[in-house]
Amino acid sequence: MGREPRTPRERAVAFLAAYERPDAGPYERHVASIARRWLRIMASRRATQGAVNHLLAEFDEPRPMGYGCAWEDLQKHIVRWATDEGWLEPEG
Repeated sequence: MGREPRTPRERAVAFLAAYERPDAGPYERHVASIARRWLRIMASRRATQGAVNHLLAEFDEPRPMGYGCAWEDLQKHIVRWATDEGWLEPEG
């Protein structure tokens, strides 16, 4: 078994590897889509607050019915990344 992803980029790639499959259902495709957008933002030299806010807005509503724990896990990692990078103010 491989090592646990450590960087935000590794985490986003891990989500894609796990959820972007030909037989993926709507939940998995949604998680993969968000992970793909996160990767694009991280790779961009011109990332904007608006792009990050739009990504974070995916998690504004309660977890959609039928979505599994990957939803909260992805949210946790994106929020941590956004906070660490200064896109989001730390809570507390």
